Amino acid sequence: MVRVHLNGELFAEASHLLPNTWNGWVVPVFSEAQKDAVNAECVRLGWTEFGDDDRTLADEWESLGNGEWVTSGWVWECAQ
Repeated sequence: MVRVHLNGELFAEASHLLPNTWNGWVVPVFSEAQKDAVNAECVRLGWTEFGDDDRTLADEWESLGNGEWVTSGWVWECAQ
């Protein structure tokens, strides 16, 4: 498991990271339960809509097809 964050505001546990990173940014891979925890934290923080097109939390996830998920367009860093 690896701990990641968005702007030091949303912290989450991820299963692992995709191998390609750039400038310290990472693409974490989440299990279904971890994805649900991220969604719950987004609601707690009031992050329920993204951009001007009324996308919701459900629109931000991409399935890897094996029960694992990544977030579309989110930029994460590893937490200390």
